[in-house]
Amino acid sequence: MSGGSYNYAYQGVEVFVAELRGRYSDPMRRTLAEHLAKVAAAMRAVEWVDSGDFGPGDEHGPILACVFPNREMVADALRASILAAEVALDSLGVVK
Repeated sequence: MSGGSYNYAYQGVEVFVAELRGRYSDPMRRTLAEHLAKVAAAMRAVEWVDSGDFGPGDEHGPILACVFPNREMVADALRASILAAEVALDSLGVVK
C-alpha cells in the first residue's frame, strides 16, 4: 500500500502554513506557522507509516518534534543534573 491512509490530510495543513508565511509578518502568526509545519510533518509521517511507506516507529521523531520541541534542551539539563548528583554522591563516599 502507498500513501493516502488519511487522504493526504497533511497537505491541507502545509497549504495553510504556506499561506500564513506568505501573507503575514505578524510574529504570532509566523510562530503558529512554524508550529503547524511541525504538525504537518508529524501528520505526514503517521500517514506514511500507516500506509506502509515508512516503518513502525518512523513517526516518533516528527511527533516528538511537534509536541515536545525542546526535548534536546531538557535531555541536556537532565544529563547535567545526573552528573551533578553523581559528583555529590562521590563526595559523600556513597556507592552508586
